Amino acid sequence: MEAHISETDIHIWHINLETNHTTFNVCFGSLSKEEQERAARFSNTAAKNRYCISHGALRYIISKYVNEKPELIHFIAQRYGKPALEPCAQIRFNLSHSRSAALVAIAKNREVGVDIQFEDKSIDMLGIANRFFSAIEKKILCSLDKSEIPHAFYRYWVRKEAFTKALGQGIIVPLDSFAVPLENNGLVEFESSSVFENSSRIWSIHHVKTKPGYHGAIAIEGADYTIKEHFWDNA
Repeated sequence: MEAHISETDIHIWHINLETNHTTFNVCFGSLSKEEQERAARFSNTAAKNRYCISHGALRYIISKYVNEKPELIHFIAQRYGKPALEPCAQIRFNLSHSRSAALVAIAKNREVGVDIQFEDKSIDMLGIANRFFSAIEKKILCSLDKSEIPHAFYRYWVRKEAFTKALGQGIIVPLDSFAVPLENNGLVEFESSSVFENSSRIWSIHHVKTKPGYHGAIAIEGADYTIKEHFWDNA
C-alpha cells in the first residue's frame, strides 16, 4: 500500500522486533547483499534477528513512499555517514532500535532523527551525564530526587541522540555543546554554535511514546509539523 506524506507531515513507525519466523524471512529477503553479509557476522542470534527485522522493516516502510520494491532500494552515505536515499531524494528517514523495539522516522524535504533506548538502571547515569550533558542539563539532573534520575537521564539521552542523528554530523558534535528540553516538547538550544554546520536552522524536539521500559524521541528540522504514528506489521 502506497503512503503519502506532505512537507509538514512527520511519520513515526513503531516496529516490534520480537516477531515470528515468517517476518524474519520476509525482512531478510529484502536486505542488500552487504546487509545480509553483515547479519551473518552476528554471533548472537537475537541481535542478528533484530538487525534483520529492523533494517528489513525500514526498506518495506520506505518502499511505501518511493514506489519501489524493498529489495531494490539503494542507500547512500552522506558526508558524515548518515544513511540516505539517492542524491536529491525528497524522502528523508532515520532508524533507531534497542532490544525488542525500533522506530523509523519519515519526512519530506527536511531532516529528522529518531532514537529509542531501553531503560537500563545499572549504568552510571550521573557519570555519563557529567561527561556528555550540557551545564544546564547536568544542573537539572543533579537537582532531582534519586528516584527521578533514571527517567530524566534517558529522557535527555534519547533527545540528544535524536538531534545528533538529525543533524547528520556524527561524532564531531560534542553532546555538551547543546541543550534539549527535559519534559516538554521544544527547541534545541546551542551553547556553542561554532561546531554546528546548521546552527542557523530551527530544530524541534518531540517526545515519542513507546512500550513500557523504553524511551523515545524525535528531532525535526523546523517548527511547523504534524506528527502521525503508524505500526508496522509486514503487511
